[in-house]
Amino acid sequence: FCTPKASSAFVLFINDRLVESAPLRRAVESVYVDTLPRGAKPFVYLSLELPGPHVDVNVHPTKREVAFLHEDRLCDALARATKEVLGS
Repeated sequence: FCTPKASSAFVLFINDRLVESAPLRRAVESVYVDTLPRGAKPFVYLSLELPGPHVDVNVHPTKREVAFLHEDRLCDALARATKEVLGS
């Protein structure tokens, strides 16, 4: 399923908390570039359990935007796992 060009549907839960992470969203969306119609965005619901010390919730005053320890490695692993699930 994909959303219209102007919108994006990326629902992310980290340790049962609804959050936002632009790097994780970009990592997942990059996998879909060759699969979806040009400009379309995937609908993604992702729930991850990570060690508490690896998640920085103090990025934004609302605690909605998060950062991660070893963020690059996490994004790479997520992209690889998404490719594997899609069979790419």
